[in-house]
Amino acid sequence: MEVLKELLSKHWTLYENNPKFNEQHIALELGYSLTINNIKLINHTDDNQLILKALKLYERTFQYKPREIMQFPQAELINPLDYDLLGRVYEEHIHKNGTRKKSGQFYSPIEVVNYMIDSLKLTEVKDIKKKKFIDIACGTGIFLLKITDTLISIYKNENLTTKDIVELVCNNIYGLDINSTSCLITKINLINLFIIRLGSDFLNYTDQLKLNIFNTNSIENRTDLLNKEELEIVEIKNRIGKYKDGFDYIVGNPPYLEAKRMPKELKEILKSNYPEMIYGAFDLYIGFIAQCNRLVSDNGTVSLILPNKFTVAKYAIPIRKYLNDKMTIIEIVDLSEMDIFHKADVYPIIISYKNTSPTKEHKVSTKISVKNYSQLIDKKSICYLPQSLYKEIGNMNTFFCLPPQGDFQELIENLFKIGEPIGNYLEFRSTVSFHKKGLREQYVSNSFKHGDFIKKYLGGKSFSKKNEVQKYKIDWEGYYINYDQESLQKLGNKLPPLDNFERSKIIFCQHARVITATFDEKGEWVTKDVFPIAFESSKLPDSPFSLKYFTGLLNSSFYSFLYGIIYKGIQISAGYYHYLPTWMSILPVINLNKEYIKKIEQLVDKALSSSDDKERQLIIEEIDQVVFNAHSINQQQQELIMDFIGVN
Repeated sequence: MEVLKELLSKHWTLYENNPKFNEQHIALELGYSLTINNIKLINHTDDNQLILKALKLYERTFQYKPREIMQFPQAELINPLDYDLLGRVYEEHIHKNGTRKKSGQFYSPIEVVNYMIDSLKLTEVKDIKKKKFIDIACGTGIFLLKITDTLISIYKNENLTTKDIVELVCNNIYGLDINSTSCLITKINLINLFIIRLGSDFLNYTDQLKLNIFNTNSIENRTDLLNKEELEIVEIKNRIGKYKDGFDYIVGNPPYLEAKRMPKELKEILKSNYPEMIYGAFDLYIGFIAQCNRLVSDNGTVSLILPNKFTVAKYAIPIRKYLNDKMTIIEIVDLSEMDIFHKADVYPIIISYKNTSPTKEHKVSTKISVKNYSQLIDKKSICYLPQSLYKEIGNMNTFFCLPPQGDFQELIENLFKIGEPIGNYLEFRSTVSFHKKGLREQYVSNSFKHGDFIKKYLGGKSFSKKNEVQKYKIDWEGYYINYDQESLQKLGNKLPPLDNFERSKIIFCQHARVITATFDEKGEWVTKDVFPIAFESSKLPDSPFSLKYFTGLLNSSFYSFLYGIIYKGIQISAGYYHYLPTWMSILPVINLNKEYIKKIEQLVDKALSSSDDKERQLIIEEIDQVVFNAHSINQQQQELIMDFIGVN
């Protein structure tokens, strides 16, 4: 198949260089060649009548007459469901010219699509003929292809005629996409799937073929720029009071596009259309989820691939709360460790939910850290969590998954129920950031030595391979900062109050595999923005806790596990996490026996004073054990925790 892909890519480039062909023409020319190839192989003949029928089908469906038939070097049936050849070539094309990055498009792998559609259990659905399916960002149609393939199998088992099957499937499926070429490829792929599944008999019933695939922006409700066909879809989208039945199944992989890359006009339209859902610096996919919630029928199902940021992002709080309160969440699957988008900087999840209010007893099927397709379909990897738990953890309606072993639910649930947020005792602060080019070089240097505003600085080297902040240790690179707040303010760069740094504080590493912190008792370090800090709040002196205790607690493997489980949505590449004040402050702390607190403080003192790395590591392990014992964490749980954070 790779040989054919290379051949199609070459032809795409040749057509591209011909001014007579636009992108849609190229897709139709290559798609027609694929169709003729499949017809010849299925019928073992070059029947001109069949080729003529296929030509008429293309003319009627696309209002375009293909000019030539590309010859393939090998006889191979090209099923778009097995390998979306035309879609792959097009994806490669838009990746090269940067369109994918600009639009936020990422095409879904068939293994994940198969899992999602198989999970709908369509063979068990009553009145399947009446059900409506839609993908509101269909791309080249992979979800619709899988649904179509499943429906054809169901209808064949009922011994329906080819004519009836074509008519029923066309009434079942709908697709929308803003990209006109993607819509064409979806239709071409569906035609080829019909030919493969129904044979040449399909070409006798193309009058029944009305493919409801529309080129339109599915999240805007503007009608002034739409043609007649698109207006039909607007009616579907604005179905409240008109199409009260809605869609029974909404599936797909909506585009991801950060607010800073989104056109201003689009942002305003989304805010206007979904005021109750759009919040903060939202991502484009939020608008798509909101539209799904409007389109789904009562008791209908939505199943989407989303970036894992959705589970924790502040901008997604309103829509997570809506799903938690109004919808029955069926499943959350963490795919962040599967490279499903081939090195794209996106870490996905699957979320499926039903448009019906959740019962108090309802449990969500969750799978964490799925690494391959075998794990994806493995029922032993499921952990069922009460949906109500998402309201109780972190106070942000954070969505998360748990390991199937170890019975962590009760442990974590109790910790959040009886504990207080660490932010009640610590004030977390962001640190020094230079916003204008050249300021860092002007105000940070390893040659500064003396002066009223000269302070020791962590993070002075732009691209340091050596991390200055380690557990209970600072490995300083010798940089200083000229902390002249007044002069920097005049240059439009405000610094945090110097008092934030000139006090006892905990210093964190913002990007690390586990929570990595040290204690600055004398307040001698100023830190770059990659090293946030925490100092005591007004409540800490009257508590049994101390800054040293929190340094030990947060550095423990258990708290790295806790953060990694609840906030896995901010995991980045190579197993690193963003350790940010927003989420660190929500972690719970419980009032332990004073002996445990004192023991941890003593061990932290030993770790901070040790100059031997091996000795310090042994102390770190001892602190881990004290924290485990204090929280009644059994041996199996300890082993699972260490595996999760990558220590074992």
